[in-house]
Amino acid sequence: MYNKPLAMVFPYLLPATVVHWKMKLLSVILLSIIPSVLQSRNIEGSVVDAEGQPFGFVNAVLYTNDSVYISGCVTDSSGYFRFQNLPDGSYILKISFLGYNDKFRDFNIDGNSIKLEPIVLTESTIELDAVTVTARRPVYQLEGGGLKVNVANSILQNETKPIDVLRKIPGMTLTQGELQAFGFGAPVIYINGKKAQSFDEVERLGVKDIQSVTLLTNPGAAYDASGSPVLLIVTKNKDNGLMFQLDGDIYKGNRINHTEGVNMSYQRDGLTLFGSYRFMDKQTESYENMISGIRSDTVWNYNSRENQYADDKKNSYQAGINYNLNPNHSLGMQYDGISKDGINEISGTSEATANNEPYENLDIQSKIDQHIKNHHLNLFYRGKWSENLAFNMYGDYVRNKLTREQHTNETNETGNIPNLVFITSRSDFDVYAIKGVFNYSMKDKGSVSFGGDYSFVKGNNTLDGENNTIENASSRNTESKRAAFVSYAFSSGKLDLIAGLRYESLLSKMHDFKKPSNNIDREYNNLFPSLSLNYITGNVSHSLNYSVSTTRPDFDILNTNVYYTNRFNYQIGNPSVKPAIWNQANYSLRYKFIYLNLIYANAKNYIGYNFYTDKENPSVVVTSYTNYGRYQRLAAALNLNYQFGFWEPTVSLYYLKPFFKMDYMGKPVAHDKPCYNIGWDNGFTLPKGFYLNAEYQYSSPSSYLMFELGATNVVNLRLQKPFLKDRLQITLYGNDLFNGNKVKMNGLINTISFDQREISDSRNFGVSVIFRFNNYKKTKEYNSAEDEMERLKVK
Repeated sequence: MYNKPLAMVFPYLLPATVVHWKMKLLSVILLSIIPSVLQSRNIEGSVVDAEGQPFGFVNAVLYTNDSVYISGCVTDSSGYFRFQNLPDGSYILKISFLGYNDKFRDFNIDGNSIKLEPIVLTESTIELDAVTVTARRPVYQLEGGGLKVNVANSILQNETKPIDVLRKIPGMTLTQGELQAFGFGAPVIYINGKKAQSFDEVERLGVKDIQSVTLLTNPGAAYDASGSPVLLIVTKNKDNGLMFQLDGDIYKGNRINHTEGVNMSYQRDGLTLFGSYRFMDKQTESYENMISGIRSDTVWNYNSRENQYADDKKNSYQAGINYNLNPNHSLGMQYDGISKDGINEISGTSEATANNEPYENLDIQSKIDQHIKNHHLNLFYRGKWSENLAFNMYGDYVRNKLTREQHTNETNETGNIPNLVFITSRSDFDVYAIKGVFNYSMKDKGSVSFGGDYSFVKGNNTLDGENNTIENASSRNTESKRAAFVSYAFSSGKLDLIAGLRYESLLSKMHDFKKPSNNIDREYNNLFPSLSLNYITGNVSHSLNYSVSTTRPDFDILNTNVYYTNRFNYQIGNPSVKPAIWNQANYSLRYKFIYLNLIYANAKNYIGYNFYTDKENPSVVVTSYTNYGRYQRLAAALNLNYQFGFWEPTVSLYYLKPFFKMDYMGKPVAHDKPCYNIGWDNGFTLPKGFYLNAEYQYSSPSSYLMFELGATNVVNLRLQKPFLKDRLQITLYGNDLFNGNKVKMNGLINTISFDQREISDSRNFGVSVIFRFNNYKKTKEYNSAEDEMERLKVK
């Protein structure tokens, strides 16, 4: 009955004047799957609390009548659960949640589905004198091709900041302050189903707000084919009433830094109003020493020393409204804004020699003023149209504006007239995006998700210099993307299967107003398949995943703007860089407290840095970007987590082996040194509510592209104590206590060599204060613009 309406919807989701054969094939597959509805044999029901309100994220476990485990799941935000494709027989259903009394239901299946009456969970009121009995849910679950971590029921709920929760998810690391999925790169983050356009949205969350986090290293067809891993954050439910949180953080590195924030929300009868504001004042100091050389007709050597001071001030704000029209339909609107002003002052020297003879010594004073404005508006609708069909739609608009002014004064030792460089660069981007997702349940035959998305990006870049040191530039980037996807999910008790296919058509243009010969006009049409198999037997879970994805160049790469460093070095974009194509497979294993993940990835046209000499001046090193023919890597992650009374240690072991070669002086040089990363996290639950955390991280010497990286050691310590019935939390902390997070790097490429040392402002000591007033009781689940906004580098 739905075939005709769905066929009519698709052309509007995918506006295109030409329908490619790949799109036709995808439509045939989609429309042939939908009518496959046969007689169901499943069990479904819902869970509510004592007041009859939906109870989300409750454990539902199915056993045979002789208590043999069959399958388990977690209820969704409406408290709904379903077990599919069950054979005839007698079963026992167990419903449980920490702090509530377990409920059991017995039933028989004899060729027909069973829909249970709502199951009511009541809070446990049993108290034993001087004895506390606690039960622990599984912290890790392999689910939907990813690793799900139940944060609210793990030691991670004791963390102070959301970034500390995310970096301690197995498979996640923090590299020079940036969140990374080990072996995969920076993740794309979703909060309750909506994509976070900047990390500010994550920072607004309180740790106590987070119910669970799922890491998808091989995202399925429903996600953009950007190749980035995905983190799915689900927050807790709110009861009717008012909630607010005040937090402040002050810490001392070389300078004093501070952050303050306030979050508020009000919920009443399906209406939720929310807003937040955060202010950050961050000042850092660092020292860098770079020794580089050029081996050509003339042998050039450079020794640069720089002291850097950075002062960043950022205001971020959010406001929104969600409204549940009825239990089956909800809609909402959210606005996020960022205003960031930054100053970067550099004071240093640069010594240059030619054929080992002194050539020029420079004293360099530079100041960069940068201003960022970002506005993001999101609209969403979520609806359950029938028992079998649901539809979600998301719309996004993003406006990003950046202005960068650089003033550089270079004076040589002879005291000649200084070289003054004044550069102003501007970028102004608009992003429009819409995404629609259908989910059609075929009872015991599984479910199908399908939909499409469309996005359009338009941006202008200009660069103006006042003294002809560099060429002025002016360009425009436009990009339109149309996509369609279909994903099929099937569960037979112990075995889960998810198979998906995504089609993307991308039209990318770059118009250079100064040099029309640089103009780019390209079209890409790709199919991206994905497959996930999960098998559960007893306490052992297996997961096997495969996907094809792409990495597209950031927009600041796809222009010809020049960033001046000094008279011997500058950076420039490269509009000719093409997207990279990735093939990736991984196997995961979970057994009790053990989690193992094995990964293989292969990239064609890998995007990376390139260094070469200027054609007109061979003494100048140019930093740019290029595509490399092939890049491969093997990775493994092992995580062990166990509780010994008041002590809960977590050991994380990571291994990453790259396979990459780069020419230097006409000969290939292998850069394949593996990285070993060891993490040892210790949580101690002490008397009177004190909690102590001690953490050690070690990363071995390793290779990254043409660079060889040095080892790092980091030790962090944190002590926290709650007051006023957990409403007030005070934390004392120290990061990188022994200042072991130092950058050591050397590299070889073409005719150029590098040796860099950097001491960053990573050691600091601080205090964090959080005051909460809320009425959270359980859990909640809830974007169309995908990697386009990520590539704008909004932070």
